[in-house]
Amino acid sequence: MQPIENSPNAYTIKEFSRIYGVSRSFIYKEVARGNLEVRKAGRRTLILSHVADRWLQSLPVGSGLQNGKHPKEEDTPCASSPHDRAQSPSRGRGR
Repeated sequence: MQPIENSPNAYTIKEFSRIYGVSRSFIYKEVARGNLEVRKAGRRTLILSHVADRWLQSLPVGSGLQNGKHPKEEDTPCASSPHDRAQSPSRGRGR
């Protein structure tokens, strides 16, 4: 992966989140898991650009599947969906 021209030497958490499309909480979880190394400059947390690139390259290759299903399959209701089940009578209500 070639570095982007004029890319910064480091990203703040906010910048990293925006550029890599992940949430702040996901970033902090990756740091806690030891998957992403950060530096501190006072109160500011920084991620070095080469560390960010290495993190990105370490991610698993996607197969086009989400949760074991093709994304279009999630739009199709399945038999176990609550919407497909027969309505059961209300419990606890008078007749």
